[in-house]
Amino acid sequence: LILSFFLDVPVKPYDIQTKYSRPRGKGMAQAGMEALRQTTFNPAKKGGSNVPFCGLEQPFEIKFSD
Repeated sequence: LILSFFLDVPVKPYDIQTKYSRPRGKGMAQAGMEALRQTTFNPAKKGGSNVPFCGLEQPFEIKFSD
C-alpha cells in the first residue's frame, strides 16, 4: 500500500490518495488512510514558523500471520 498526501500548517495530512494497493478491494487502502490521519508529524520550519509540505508518499507493509 502506498499513499500520497499533503501536510498543512497544523501538520495534519489531507488530500490522501491511494497510489498503489494490493490486494485491491480488501479495505487496506481505507485502513491505511485512517492510520495516516492519526499519525503525528514534525512540521517543516522556515524562519521559525511551520510551513505546509506537499508531495509526500508513505508506504505501508501489512503482514498477516496465522
